[in-house]
Amino acid sequence: ARKREVEARISVVDRPNTMRMNSRSGGLDGEVLVELVALSPRRTRLQLTMDLHPRNLSARLLVQSLRFAKANLSKRFSDRVYDFAQDVEGRYRNAG
Repeated sequence: ARKREVEARISVVDRPNTMRMNSRSGGLDGEVLVELVALSPRRTRLQLTMDLHPRNLSARLLVQSLRFAKANLSKRFSDRVYDFAQDVEGRYRNAG
């Protein structure tokens, strides 16, 4: 579990629907797309998509190891996104 420096920039904001971030860390480029879809006046779907693009051999090895652990990582990622969404929802309710 090595810490890595990441440079991230928000490249697109389409309020209140979409936000796209581009990142770079060593030999690894990434893109995160956050989409919000209103399902009803009280419900919104949060969808996150992440793409990683290795630029050198060590980054390729990292991405390959992530592919092997994809099921476990996807579950952990989903759990953290769910916790984040619950936190945002709670703060919104308390503020209004």
